[in-house]
Amino acid sequence: MEQTNTTLPKDYEGRLLFEDKSSYLKESLCSYINRLKSINEFLVPAILYISAWETGKNEIWYEYAGDNFKDLFSSDIKNLPSIFRSCVSDRKTYTRNQNNVTIHTQNRALLLKKKFTIRNETESSGFNEAVYKINHKNDTFWLKDQAFVIPFPNDQITISIGNLTNVTKEMEAEEERKKTEEKLKKKEKILRSLFNNSYDSVIVTDIEGNIIDCNEVAQKTFGLSRKEMLQKRYYDFIIPEEKKKVISEISEIIDKKNIRTEATIQKNDSTQTRVEVSIVRIDNEPPVVQAFIRDISQRIALEREKIKTSKFRLVSTMATGITHDINNILSIVLGNLSLAAIEASKTENQSILKIIERIENAATHLETMTKKFLKFSDISLIFKNQVEIEKFFLKFIEKYKDVSFRINTSDNLKYFNINVPIFEPAIDSVIENSVEAMEDLKEKIIEINISSQSIKESSDLKQKLIREGNYIKIQIKDFGRGIEPKNIERIFDPYFSTKPLSSKKGTGLGLTNAFTAIKQHNGFIEVKSKENIMTNFIIYIPE
Repeated sequence: MEQTNTTLPKDYEGRLLFEDKSSYLKESLCSYINRLKSINEFLVPAILYISAWETGKNEIWYEYAGDNFKDLFSSDIKNLPSIFRSCVSDRKTYTRNQNNVTIHTQNRALLLKKKFTIRNETESSGFNEAVYKINHKNDTFWLKDQAFVIPFPNDQITISIGNLTNVTKEMEAEEERKKTEEKLKKKEKILRSLFNNSYDSVIVTDIEGNIIDCNEVAQKTFGLSRKEMLQKRYYDFIIPEEKKKVISEISEIIDKKNIRTEATIQKNDSTQTRVEVSIVRIDNEPPVVQAFIRDISQRIALEREKIKTSKFRLVSTMATGITHDINNILSIVLGNLSLAAIEASKTENQSILKIIERIENAATHLETMTKKFLKFSDISLIFKNQVEIEKFFLKFIEKYKDVSFRINTSDNLKYFNINVPIFEPAIDSVIENSVEAMEDLKEKIIEINISSQSIKESSDLKQKLIREGNYIKIQIKDFGRGIEPKNIERIFDPYFSTKPLSSKKGTGLGLTNAFTAIKQHNGFIEVKSKENIMTNFIIYIPE
């Protein structure tokens, strides 16, 4: 052992001063221990220590440990390293980069695995700073370790001079903050998922109406990219006729938390859709407005179809009763007219016979009308036959000679199953309506397109009270004056007409009977029209 005049510190519990080490190491170690002892006398809360390890070996021991350190773990200096190591559940280090702080957490298993790596890193830097989570005797607390690492290469020894500070309050606050952040992130993730996966269009605007966020459904609904959407205001999509009303309603969001309204929006492709808008004000800083936009065009169509079906059922019931009452009276009238004609013929009074004849003709015409009314009210099952499509429509080409027909049929379609006496007048009524709509045109053109159509549960048509299945789709399109939007829903109503009463032709039941005939075939008819451009009657009948 190298001779030295080093005096052992009082109550020395280490081992390097008893070993064959350099005087430089021993003198330095004595100096460090004495300084820490003097600090401990003035700073009672300080938890000071000097640890040491031999290069390349696993063992770490303490050359000095303040009483506070030993008391904290109820241990002597010899057992303190193993007790301390067993109490550590994880270790945190902090990396600062400008204004950002990155926290690196290593659990107990990882600490054991990377023990030598951590030790080498502290030797290279000459400084160690870490926070340890301690679980000891059913108590959990945090100790911040700040230490200077001093190597003695000639002796193959490294000394770490450190101070442990209890930072339990700070770390509990940090953990609570982290839990809150994680909860917020999770909540934000859920909200973002709901936002992006909503079946409705969702847009977020500032209080001035500028769009600041939108989901993918909104982008598809309006036909714009997210970048294009963020350059718009919400009212850019409202049709001009409703813009003032909607802006007025939405301005109330300043005073209310939420409102609900309806509007007609215009998409990027100029098509219009009726929507329901639910608007919520979010008290952010600055406040924002979130709007949920739901397409209700299908719901409105379904409601209209239900109303139309209910109305036809009611009218059908009334028609049945009224026609039977009229027919009973007509039977009496016609019977008595026959008797009157017999009596008049005895006197050979020609003027009376002519009067009776006119009355009979009128009564017979009324009887014909009641038969049509009965046909409209008839909801009984019908028998259908396979009919060649081309021959069926040839009749109309021959009837309406001043009209140019353009008939297109899918190659695989040759026949359809219909009841000709019922279905033929229905198509004739539709074509007649188209011809009348083009009466002011020199060239009258009707396009008839016939194709197959599969209607599934997810189909938009399924929402219009039509059964699933395979259908033949017949489109009868003219290029006449069209139908005003307000009249579209009434086009099949009995006796409905936009013409003056004096100019009406026929009974006014043509399209009504067409509607009924197609319903009898378990089919469906709808109309799409643009004023002064075209009208398209679309008929679906089961294959």
